[in-house]
Amino acid sequence: FICTADIKFGTMTKLRQKGVIVKEIPWTAFTLTEADWQRVRELIFILQDADQVQQIFSYKYLPCLWRALPAFERLQTAWERKHRDSRFLIYREAIGDGLDKLNKYYCHFDKKPLFVLALVLHPYFKLEYIDEKWGGAEEQAKEIAKGYPDAVNWQAEARRVLHEHVSDSFQSTI
Repeated sequence: FICTADIKFGTMTKLRQKGVIVKEIPWTAFTLTEADWQRVRELIFILQDADQVQQIFSYKYLPCLWRALPAFERLQTAWERKHRDSRFLIYREAIGDGLDKLNKYYCHFDKKPLFVLALVLHPYFKLEYIDEKWGGAEEQAKEIAKGYPDAVNWQAEARRVLHEHVSDSFQSTI
């Protein structure tokens, strides 16, 4: 198309100054090189991770709240790998910005016990996901030793949230 577009349609853009055409830009000026197409493929590869997570939240007839934390963590892990990968060096800053945005929203999960409850009450995950992915007292001690004084024992926190919210709900139905 690009090769014949100038003949069929004329130039794509005409730059004017004070109503006078000063430059005509042909369609062929917008031809993508093989290097351009390689960048397009790389960007698609990077963005596929976010697309997959978005699809998880697009179920119309299936509950998906329990998938929120694992999906965010999967996306974060995938982008952290790409952030360190030298093949994506030219995208490192943008991937870092994406990771910062993910972290901003991920931190909001800490304030919303509903997400932890959705995982814990799921018949498959229960507390196993939290035990495996987030850890407990041992992981908390390691984080504190690394200089993170606000580290949380997530196993204990999940149990606290479960006890607080489920026992309150259960008591109100009696």
